Amino acid sequence: MNDLLNYDTSWLNPALKFVIAGLFIFVAYVYFRTRSIYRGDLYRVLTVLFSMGVIAAIAAILRYFDHGTQFGFTSTFSLKWFQSLGYVIQAILFAVAAWWFAKGIVPDLRD
Repeated sequence: MNDLLNYDTSWLNPALKFVIAGLFIFVAYVYFRTRSIYRGDLYRVLTVLFSMGVIAAIAAILRYFDHGTQFGFTSTFSLKWFQSLGYVIQAILFAVAAWWFAKGIVPDLRD
Protein backbone atom coordinates (compact mmCIF):
# COMPACT_ATOMS: atom_id res chain seq x y z
CA MET A 1 0.00 0.00 0.00
CA ASN A 2 2.89 2.37 0.71
CA ASP A 3 4.17 1.90 -2.86
CA LEU A 4 0.74 2.72 -4.24
CA LEU A 5 0.55 5.96 -2.26
CA ASN A 6 4.17 7.06 -2.86
CA TYR A 7 3.85 10.21 -4.97
CA ASP A 8 7.19 9.75 -6.74
CA THR A 9 6.86 6.08 -7.74
CA SER A 10 3.17 5.17 -7.83
CA TRP A 11 1.39 4.58 -11.13
CA LEU A 12 -1.58 6.42 -9.63
CA ASN A 13 0.20 9.76 -9.89
CA PRO A 14 0.37 10.01 -13.70
CA ALA A 15 -2.93 8.16 -14.11
CA LEU A 16 -4.82 10.62 -11.94
CA LYS A 17 -3.20 13.55 -13.73
CA PHE A 18 -4.59 12.21 -17.02
CA VAL A 19 -8.02 11.63 -15.45
CA ILE A 20 -8.12 15.17 -14.06
CA ALA A 21 -7.10 16.70 -17.41
CA GLY A 22 -9.69 14.52 -19.18
CA LEU A 23 -12.44 15.63 -16.81
CA PHE A 24 -11.63 19.30 -17.36
CA ILE A 25 -11.62 18.75 -21.13
CA PHE A 26 -15.04 17.08 -20.82
CA VAL A 27 -16.38 19.96 -18.69
CA ALA A 28 -15.12 22.51 -21.24
CA TYR A 29 -16.82 20.51 -24.01
CA VAL A 30 -20.13 20.46 -22.11
CA TYR A 31 -20.00 24.23 -21.56
CA PHE A 32 -19.10 24.74 -25.22
CA ARG A 33 -22.06 22.65 -26.40
CA THR A 34 -24.42 24.30 -23.90
CA ARG A 35 -23.45 27.75 -25.19
CA SER A 36 -25.17 26.91 -28.49
CA ILE A 37 -28.52 26.59 -26.70
CA TYR A 38 -28.60 29.97 -24.94
CA ARG A 39 -28.12 33.60 -25.93
CA GLY A 40 -27.74 36.85 -24.08
CA ASP A 41 -26.52 37.02 -20.51
CA LEU A 42 -26.55 33.28 -19.94
CA TYR A 43 -24.42 32.84 -23.06
CA ARG A 44 -21.87 35.25 -21.55
CA VAL A 45 -21.73 33.29 -18.30
CA LEU A 46 -21.38 30.00 -20.16
CA THR A 47 -18.55 31.54 -22.19
CA VAL A 48 -16.76 32.47 -18.98
CA LEU A 49 -17.29 28.97 -17.59
CA PHE A 50 -16.11 27.43 -20.87
CA SER A 51 -12.96 29.57 -20.70
CA MET A 52 -12.46 28.44 -17.13
CA GLY A 53 -12.69 24.79 -18.22
CA VAL A 54 -10.15 25.30 -21.00
CA ILE A 55 -7.69 27.04 -18.68
CA ALA A 56 -8.16 24.33 -16.05
CA ALA A 57 -7.49 21.63 -18.68
CA ILE A 58 -4.30 23.38 -19.80
CA ALA A 59 -3.15 23.75 -16.19
CA ALA A 60 -3.88 20.06 -15.55
CA ILE A 61 -1.90 19.05 -18.63
CA LEU A 62 1.01 21.22 -17.48
CA ARG A 63 0.83 19.45 -14.14
CA TYR A 64 1.69 16.17 -15.88
CA PHE A 65 5.02 17.64 -17.05
CA ASP A 66 5.99 18.70 -13.50
CA HIS A 67 8.74 21.36 -13.72
CA GLY A 68 9.04 20.99 -17.50
CA THR A 69 12.79 20.36 -17.46
CA GLN A 70 12.41 18.32 -20.66
CA PHE A 71 11.36 21.56 -22.38
CA GLY A 72 14.22 23.70 -21.06
CA PHE A 73 12.56 24.93 -17.89
CA THR A 74 14.29 24.64 -14.53
CA SER A 75 13.02 24.01 -11.02
CA THR A 76 13.34 27.78 -10.46
CA PHE A 77 11.63 28.88 -13.69
CA SER A 78 9.15 26.05 -13.81
CA LEU A 79 5.99 25.09 -15.66
CA LYS A 80 4.42 24.98 -12.20
CA TRP A 81 4.35 28.79 -12.27
CA PHE A 82 2.18 28.68 -15.38
CA GLN A 83 -0.02 26.03 -13.77
CA SER A 84 -0.50 28.25 -10.74
CA LEU A 85 -1.22 31.25 -12.94
CA GLY A 86 -3.83 29.18 -14.77
CA TYR A 87 -5.50 28.30 -11.48
CA VAL A 88 -5.56 31.98 -10.45
CA ILE A 89 -7.20 32.93 -13.76
CA GLN A 90 -9.64 30.05 -13.36
CA ALA A 91 -10.61 31.25 -9.87
CA ILE A 92 -11.13 34.81 -11.14
CA LEU A 93 -13.38 33.61 -13.98
CA PHE A 94 -15.33 31.43 -11.57
CA ALA A 95 -15.84 34.44 -9.28
CA VAL A 96 -17.01 36.60 -12.21
CA ALA A 97 -19.61 34.01 -13.21
CA ALA A 98 -20.78 33.66 -9.60
CA TRP A 99 -20.99 37.45 -9.23
CA TRP A 100 -23.14 37.69 -12.38
CA PHE A 101 -25.53 35.11 -10.97
CA ALA A 102 -25.59 36.75 -7.52
CA LYS A 103 -26.25 40.23 -8.92
CA GLY A 104 -29.08 38.97 -11.08
CA ILE A 105 -27.36 39.85 -14.34
CA VAL A 106 -28.35 36.41 -15.51
CA PRO A 107 -32.14 36.07 -15.44
CA ASP A 108 -33.75 33.74 -12.93
CA LEU A 109 -34.37 30.45 -14.73
CA ARG A 110 -36.43 28.81 -11.98
CA ASP A 111 -40.06 28.06 -12.68
